[in-house]
Amino acid sequence: MITAILESFELKNEKPIRVNHKGYTQQDCFYEAKGTYSMFYTCNVWTSNTLKAAGIKIGVWTPLESGIVGQLE
Repeated sequence: MITAILESFELKNEKPIRVNHKGYTQQDCFYEAKGTYSMFYTCNVWTSNTLKAAGIKIGVWTPLESGIVGQLE
């Protein structure tokens, strides 16, 4: 799972590129990533795919948080 996460980052000088954008809280930060974001490929779909890559059973398509959290509870 760590490998899948690290491979999803865009890198500059072998380091993830931090996006200069205010997060949801003071502890949040965002990074440039490979791929594109859309209503069909959300952060929740990315999370689901990463969990699947780690062998965790998860829903087929999870565009909303409830599709992930509901499966893990």
